Amino acid sequence: SCSNYNFHKELEVLGRELPVPPAYLQEDHDDGLQTDGNRCSRFLDSEETDSESQEEIIQDIARQLAQIGDRMDHSIHPRVVNNLAMQFMNVNLSEEDRRKHLAAALEQVLQTYPKDMEREKTVLMLAMVLAKKVADHTPSLLRDVFRTTV
Repeated sequence: SCSNYNFHKELEVLGRELPVPPAYLQEDHDDGLQTDGNRCSRFLDSEETDSESQEEIIQDIARQLAQIGDRMDHSIHPRVVNNLAMQFMNVNLSEEDRRKHLAAALEQVLQTYPKDMEREKTVLMLAMVLAKKVADHTPSLLRDVFRTTV
């Protein structure tokens, strides 16, 4: 949802560089993963009477997840993003050094984040949010930030 043209351009380049398994090129695959990592949810005819209540539950869960994502996004101080972007701009850093800087930034963000979620899930989600924020800040770093985060 970023309006930054340079970010979208870098995202398209990265998308062309990533290998796409042949199964994802097929138009009709019912059991694919959604962008949020969940399986596709399709309701069968026999379950249509329940589908409205299930849809409401799904939408409620989606709203809650969006709120959690917004809180995570806002919990990352711009200084952390700026410092991490500066580290990634240093061409002399090895991939291992970049991972260490990313891990240090994540630890810094985790210190201020509430502990009401499992640590592993929180670290994963914050890593993705932090990577996006760095790429939004400096679109030319998208591929490096993506590779290091993955």
